[in-house]
Amino acid sequence: MTISPEVLGNNAAGRLYAILSAAKVQLVHPNPNAAASAGWLRAAGLPGNENEVESARLAAELITAIAREIPAVLEATKAAGIPEGLIGPQVHHLGNSLHVHLLNAQGSQSAQYITGEALLALGWASVVLPNEDVVVEDAAVAELTQKIDELRQALEVEGIPPSLRRYADQQLESLNRALRMFRVQGAAPFRSAVRKAVSDAHFDEEEIKAALDTHAESPPVRTLREKLGGALKSAAAVAGEAEKFTKAAIYLGNQAKDGATLLIDAVSKL
Repeated sequence: MTISPEVLGNNAAGRLYAILSAAKVQLVHPNPNAAASAGWLRAAGLPGNENEVESARLAAELITAIAREIPAVLEATKAAGIPEGLIGPQVHHLGNSLHVHLLNAQGSQSAQYITGEALLALGWASVVLPNEDVVVEDAAVAELTQKIDELRQALEVEGIPPSLRRYADQQLESLNRALRMFRVQGAAPFRSAVRKAVSDAHFDEEEIKAALDTHAESPPVRTLREKLGGALKSAAAVAGEAEKFTKAAIYLGNQAKDGATLLIDAVSKL
């Protein structure tokens, strides 16, 4: 039995149902004897990588995140007064598919643990548990993906001071991770990325200001400021924190000696 996406709740149980249902298919398609890592990446909508080591790393990151969501679902059902015996054994059984040592084994070995009973338990839990306030829309993620790609391209240009490049690289890494993990964790990784950007801007303010004092108007830095600000504001919107993000930027600007951190400058121009 397959539950349609329209019926699933907007919560951790619904996300787990969606990605594990996809994994049950992708782990054995097109070749049940192929390594499981590729199947997990396909299930999450992540592109394959010619570098086998990198693909394995991404797959390990993915299944680790899935494994961490299972206790969260069980805690939520417990808080809702649902007896643990009603879905606990089935959901716990899913954990057998999430061992890292199975990534290089045949995908069918992992798929066997994703049973119809366990998926049905997750689907049912998603319906009875409360929905999360923020819905991650596909269109918004597509727009953010484009802005992140533009930021990556801006960072490939020569002439960016090391401190600015380091700050922007850190934010790009956080945003890319959010894109990889949102199918498992919802809006949370986008929220973490924008909050990290604010925190890093605060702690790196003096280095960033020193770089901007001499390079603010150079074309590579102007482009970087624009693309970074656009990507972060888009991520904040996806996370449902656009207003908080803007307020945080303004606050940092007021606290800065000259109001000239990269983050504040970028956001204020959008």
